[in-house]
Amino acid sequence: MRFEWGSFHVHGLAWLPNAPKFKNLSSSSDLVESTKEKITEYANRTISTIILFSFLMAIMSVMLHQQRLIHKSAISLVFK
Repeated sequence: MRFEWGSFHVHGLAWLPNAPKFKNLSSSSDLVESTKEKITEYANRTISTIILFSFLMAIMSVMLHQQRLIHKSAISLVFK
């Protein structure tokens, strides 16, 4: 697990009791497509995030690289 104090998020993996069961889970390119789909479906049902639009605008107002990196789709994600 990695904490990044300046960016308000944590990188980590928590395998929950109701998660799909896999015997051989690896990051190799031979990971079966059906296994990838199960992992993706589970993650889509389980993982969520929220950011207030006003908070997003405050962050973007101080980002020096916003003109180069902020894409229109980043704003549209807020409204989904």
